[in-house]
Order: sequence, then C-alpha cells, then structure tokens
Amino acid sequence: MEKEKQYMIIVDDRPENLLALEGLLERPDLEIIKAASGEEALGLMLEYDFALAMMDVQMPDMDGFETAELMRGSRKTRHIPIIFVTAISKDQEHVFKGYEAGAVDYIFKPLDPHIIKSKVKTLLELNKQKKILEKTNDKLQRTVDELEKANKKILKQQKSVIEEERLKILLQISGAAAHELNQPLMTLMGGIQLMEMYLGEPEKLTEHMAKVNVAGNRISRIVQKMQTIRKDEIVSYPGGQAIINLDQVLKVLIVEDSDTDFEKVKGVFEDQCRISLERVQNFGNGIRHLEENQFDLVFMGYNHSDDEALNFLKKTAHKLPVVVFLRQDDEMAASQVIQAGAADYLPKKSLNDSSLFHIITNTLEKSRLMKESKKIHDKL
Repeated sequence: MEKEKQYMIIVDDRPENLLALEGLLERPDLEIIKAASGEEALGLMLEYDFALAMMDVQMPDMDGFETAELMRGSRKTRHIPIIFVTAISKDQEHVFKGYEAGAVDYIFKPLDPHIIKSKVKTLLELNKQKKILEKTNDKLQRTVDELEKANKKILKQQKSVIEEERLKILLQISGAAAHELNQPLMTLMGGIQLMEMYLGEPEKLTEHMAKVNVAGNRISRIVQKMQTIRKDEIVSYPGGQAIINLDQVLKVLIVEDSDTDFEKVKGVFEDQCRISLERVQNFGNGIRHLEENQFDLVFMGYNHSDDEALNFLKKTAHKLPVVVFLRQDDEMAASQVIQAGAADYLPKKSLNDSSLFHIITNTLEKSRLMKESKKIHDKL
C-alpha cells in the first residue's frame, strides 16, 4: 500500500491553471488527471478511482457546484472528496453553497502553494489510510466469520466462549441500542394499537397520539446519541457485561484571551448538553490544564507570528486535535498553523453555529480515522 499510486483529478477550463496545479502537486506516488470541463471530469470519474478532486467553481456550461451535485448522485463518485478553488467570493452564503454541494474544503485565489500542498497531502494520506483500513477490515471480517463458526461449536460443547475484539464492540453497541430503545418502542407499538382501536373516538385518539409522539421523540434522541458514538467509552456492569456509553460528553478546551470571542463560542454551545466547554486565557495555563485533565478537542486563538501560540500548537497537536481561530482572514497565518500541526482553522469573522459544528465534525472524524489506523497497524 505504501507504494501504490493514487489518482487525483483537477478540473479547470483554463489550460494554464491546470498546468500550474499539476506542476505544484506533482509527486512520484500521485497520478494527476486533468479535465477542462465538468462533463469531461464526470466521464473520467467512471474510468478512474480518484482519491481527490480539485475543482474550479466558475466554469462555462457546467460550473463546479453543478458537477459536484451530479457526483453525489452516483455511487462510484459520491464519496470522492472535493476541494473547490474559487476567486469569486468568500461570502458565507457562497461558501456554504459549496459545502452543501459536497465540498470538504475551499481554497481561495490567489493560491498559497503551502496551503494547497498541505491540504492535498492530508486528504491523500487519509484516503490511503482508508484503503488500508478497508482491506484490513475485510481480513478482520473473514476472521470474525471463522471465529463465529468456531464459537458455535464451542458453545455446543459448553467449554468456553471466544472473545474477539471487533465482535465484542458490535455486541456492545447492540446491547446499548436494545437497552435504550426497548421501553420507548414498547410504548410506541402499544400506542399505535390503541389508536387503531379508538379511531372513532377523537378524545382518546388524541391522548394516544400524544403518547406516540413522546415515544417517537425519545427514540429520535437515542438515535442521535448513537450517531456520535466513540468506541473507546464503555460502561461495565456486574458479571463482566459491558455496553457502549450512549451518553458521552465531548470535552473541549478553549485557549482564548478575548472575552468577546469566548462568549461567542460559548453561545454556540449553550443548548448542547453533551458538549462540555472549559476556558483558559493563556497558553501556559492551557498546557497545565491539558496535563491535569482529559479533553477530546482544543480550540485556540491565533494572531499572526505569535510564537507562544505556535509552540503551544506544536506541543499539543500530536496528542489531540487542535482547531485554530484566526483573528484575521490571513492566508499566511493559515499556512503557519497548518504546518505546525493544526487539524483545521477558522477565521473568527466566520464563526457561527454552522461553520463551528461543520469543522468539529470533520476534525473529530479525521482524528478518529487516524487513531483507528494506528490501532489496526499496532494489532497487525
């Protein structure tokens, strides 16, 4: 897998832009395919297994957004990460239109070579790790199937039970789901049966509809919790039983000296009971706080050429993901924090509910994938 070549497509209607990007991104393990239009790109995507697409937004006939939407409609291309390149607008509405179309990132013209190379390198590495995980998971699944067959024989003989890590996690998730869903499902089913019995009695029908609605909302909340499961948090019970904890809290540390900026971030999380936000006002206290407490994610403010902030970032980024809030929309500062190890960055003027939750989701997914990859490699 280390020597396996990856394919990337760059899409731009101007040949000089294609040549410039190709020269900038050229490396031995990467095959770059060029397309001069969205239509040509879609055709090439049926021939190649692309790890990444870099696409200009403004193109004649079919622009980048339209091409991305068509990609999302095809099973073969829907999971290809897209980086949009644009000189049109940095407006929030325009940027979110790109994210809705399927972008994983944006690069604004004039282009910064360091940022482009860093982002492409990160996404290609993630794709490589994903491929390794897929192959490893296939091997592990075959192992699980063989173990299940052996387990049935052993259970019949009442001798022992084989414990296999992947199977155990699946059983823990099933146990958690069954434990949490059992009561509201029973209420829901009973309410539906009673509604059928009292179709001609509006008062009783309304009463049972209310109970069904309560049960449905409870099931919805449980499903929402299950969608954010982190496999490393387990609840143990007497007798050796264990299930996944569905009530996990995301612990976030923010290093921010500005009260105004902190209150802005805090306001985003006010209604999120499963996100715990703690603040320190300087990087020295941040280091001590991280040594004494366990966190899942770090936010930090950064001003251009702040050496103390860069040192904090370099010490912290290899332990857990760090998202940097830039005080200005500064491409040079963005390049500095990416090279220092930041998982991502966000200009403070773009800080709002949608952008913050989008960046948290992406950052945690990258971190989870890296951790899982390391565990798989250690196990192998």
